[in-house]
Amino acid sequence: SAVIVVLDSSGSMADTSSGTKKITLAKSGIQAVIDQLHPEDMMGVIGFSDVYEWLQPLASVKAINTDAIDFKTLGAKGGTLIKPSLVVAYEAMKNVSTEKEKHILLITDGQGEQEGYEDLLTQFKKHQITLSCIGIGDDIAADFLSGLSIGSNGSFYQVSDINTLPKIMVRDIYKHGKEILQEGIFEVTRAETAEKDGSNARVKRYVATTSKPDSKVLLKLNTFDPLLVTGSYGGGKVCALTTSLSEDWSGDLLEYYGSEIMDILKHLVLTTDSRALSVSRDGNRLTIVPINSNLIKVDLLYHGNIIESFSDIILNQPMMHSVGDASGTYQINGYNLANQMIASNTIEFEYSAEHQLSTSPLWEDHPELFNITALKSQERVIKTRYLTWPLICMLFLFSIYYRGK
Repeated sequence: SAVIVVLDSSGSMADTSSGTKKITLAKSGIQAVIDQLHPEDMMGVIGFSDVYEWLQPLASVKAINTDAIDFKTLGAKGGTLIKPSLVVAYEAMKNVSTEKEKHILLITDGQGEQEGYEDLLTQFKKHQITLSCIGIGDDIAADFLSGLSIGSNGSFYQVSDINTLPKIMVRDIYKHGKEILQEGIFEVTRAETAEKDGSNARVKRYVATTSKPDSKVLLKLNTFDPLLVTGSYGGGKVCALTTSLSEDWSGDLLEYYGSEIMDILKHLVLTTDSRALSVSRDGNRLTIVPINSNLIKVDLLYHGNIIESFSDIILNQPMMHSVGDASGTYQINGYNLANQMIASNTIEFEYSAEHQLSTSPLWEDHPELFNITALKSQERVIKTRYLTWPLICMLFLFSIYYRGK
């Protein structure tokens, strides 16, 4: 893809929504888009108000230093030069290779000139450039922005919840980028060699993806998209096969690579033993006891993140960790000398509402709420005041009534 974000920085964009400035969230969205693009994709940013300027000239994503993009020059000025900014974006985009999906994303409230765009939209279509418009706020020129999007085969979004802007920006880039579902006849090759290995395997459908930098591509297609990828995620390993195993997707892939794919999957699936690690808790203290002599390292994870790693492992000797007041699931993984995870266990820490209150200022300011002795004393007062005396009065009235009879 080649993407240019055209960002409104006029006075109205300085308004806040839920305490956050529109322009601030727009900047966050630009960073989110950059993070999602491939290093070989192209990206540019134009800011405009009563003037317009390149904040980031159109360049390959791998060459962009986002820290160097000076958003401060935008400010929140008066005026809204929408069309001149789109013309500048068009002039840069029309020279981009037709092999790339060319897309412009306009972020504005649309409060600017709204006439005379027909010639520009014609050129957009001629050079296969799509334009999507994101209208921010409740008071936007919806008809105008929608017309721009429809006239260039783009999409129109009206954002009332400003906090969703970064997500919508990323979604739009995906929508107008490369088609995710690829259909046709695609040749399969081993990734480590550019040559075919004589298998002649072909797939009919696959989902276009990009492999992460630290993953390993095992099989790829003649489109250079990965077909079979392995990598790490959290404390384990994962395998991605971008086609379905059904024949109408994978063609004759299994005929040539089926056994190899299954061997890879078997290698990735590690059998772990929860009994190799004894885990117990006492209050907010966690005790881990290694039972398996092959364990050389134990990691303690919370929400997928390692919070402590134990490397001096002694069989049957406890290792202690204080989890503080953080409720939730803690995972304990044990590894052998080959760094394979051979043991895994989990434990839940759920604190009561009373425990949470005990850590708040209420505990010191209102000790009677939490002190057991004080609570029991109050309970006796309640029983005497609201139960005992009414009961005595009722008995007294009943005795008078009975004597009268």
